[in-house]
Amino acid sequence: MLQALGQGSLWNITAERRHLFEVELRRPSKETLGMALNCTKGTSDVLRILIAGMKEGVVTVHNATHPERAIKVGHRILEVNDKRIKFDDMAVAIKEASTLTLVLRRTEEETGNPQGA
Repeated sequence: MLQALGQGSLWNITAERRHLFEVELRRPSKETLGMALNCTKGTSDVLRILIAGMKEGVVTVHNATHPERAIKVGHRILEVNDKRIKFDDMAVAIKEASTLTLVLRRTEEETGNPQGA
């Protein structure tokens, strides 16, 4: 393959991570996010936060205005406001923060790729 590409040529390679995306949610005081979460510990004590259900709230408004970055049942929350892995830190941010920056993982069905790829 390298011979086919040629020697001495400069190639730019871009790795796309279609399965990860980031959203910013702004929650007015006392408004619900509208997500039911299922939290479990995976291998090596890595926390898994799965979006298990949806109802009216900040997330449904976000989804209506940003369908390309819609949050759906089955997505996993990987990071909350730059906090990763530690459940207590992420749970406090999800419950209390007025602005949330979430890093989520799409389902394999959406991307067509295994989630580890």
